[in-house]
Amino acid sequence: MTGLSDPAERVHVIVNPAAGSGRAGRLWPELETAVRGCFGGGMIVHRTEQPEDATRAARSAVEQGADLIICVGGDGTVQETVNGMFEQGRPLDPRCDLGILHCGTGGGLAQSLGLARDPRRQLERIRTGSGRVIDLGRMTFRDDNGQASERLFVNECQVGVGGEVVKQVGAGYKRLGPTIAFGFVSIRNALSYRPRFMTVRLDGQEIVEGEFIGVMVGNGNVCAGGMRLTPAARPDDGWLDVVFIRAMGFFSRLRHFPLIYTGRHVQTRPFIFRRVRRLRIASADRVAAEADGEYFGGLPCDVNVIPAALRVRGAGP
Repeated sequence: MTGLSDPAERVHVIVNPAAGSGRAGRLWPELETAVRGCFGGGMIVHRTEQPEDATRAARSAVEQGADLIICVGGDGTVQETVNGMFEQGRPLDPRCDLGILHCGTGGGLAQSLGLARDPRRQLERIRTGSGRVIDLGRMTFRDDNGQASERLFVNECQVGVGGEVVKQVGAGYKRLGPTIAFGFVSIRNALSYRPRFMTVRLDGQEIVEGEFIGVMVGNGNVCAGGMRLTPAARPDDGWLDVVFIRAMGFFSRLRHFPLIYTGRHVQTRPFIFRRVRRLRIASADRVAAEADGEYFGGLPCDVNVIPAALRVRGAGP
């Protein structure tokens, strides 16, 4: 779709008032007036109150024939919404677009997609109808009860130190702001996390194994408040970028960690880079796994890309 929004469009809005330590809730009264001004008073608003509410609301919206679902929240809210729009890796309605008014903590997804920092400016982009078709990642893992579970992710997933960081970042840290919250916990874990032996099969052929601090799979190029772990990743190229973090001593970690914020770490020896369409990660140890800043469980984990899966209105080039 191009041009200005169609007033006859069926628009559903999913709001997570708790996102960004309550920032989404504080902004929503003003944003609601603006959204209704763009799309008319007939839009339907869903407010989330507990985990997976956004998934249920998105599924209901698609079933009701939504043309556009606007998500007001953070990376986790966006991920929940996307999972409600899909079933077994397929869109319930390929004609339904996603719009994002980012009000969350980490902001990695917003940066990867080139969203405007100001939700009001981003709303204007959504209103014009311009957008970008992006890939999604599909992740099958073991939850904390040992049961096989599946999750779609939009920006990234990690096992090892990244999963442990997300597991530890709580509301108390998030109130410090995205860069400080993720940075503080990341530094602490980056300097102390014990490497795990992992075996990773890439595209069913190459095997990479050894002691790794973590394995990061990027659909986008920014995560966790500004880290560029997969700096060359593009969410619309049909590939996933994979970065392995080898075991390092304390001083080597101290020297290499700051490079993650610039993307220069991929040029150094402790990091291995690959570009794949699917991979499987296994370990005899307990290794934490996360996706889009949400902790889900552990290994074994299968990941694959779903090319050209979703149109995001207002996403930049």
